[in-house]
Amino acid sequence: MLKLSLSCRLYVAVCLVHHFTLTLCAVHCCEGLRTLCIATTTIPADFYESWKTVYYKASTAIHDREKKLEEAAELIEKVSNVISQLLPGHFVCY
Repeated sequence: MLKLSLSCRLYVAVCLVHHFTLTLCAVHCCEGLRTLCIATTTIPADFYESWKTVYYKASTAIHDREKKLEEAAELIEKVSNVISQLLPGHFVCY
């Protein structure tokens, strides 16, 4: 029996999850469900800490909460790599 290192087994697991996610999204898309996109990113800890503060302030804001949450989300979206964009009837991988 072939023995794989932990890092190899984790890599295989991540690949399987990635494949399953894309397949499931394609199925949902073909059924007309509203699936917009999947993105991934690796960000530095200092960026995450500053973003987390912005997001917390936005999520607890009394005035313009929705607008502030959208602005916080855009900060992360700008540094994310889109894996796929899904629209009803279309499945495009980047």
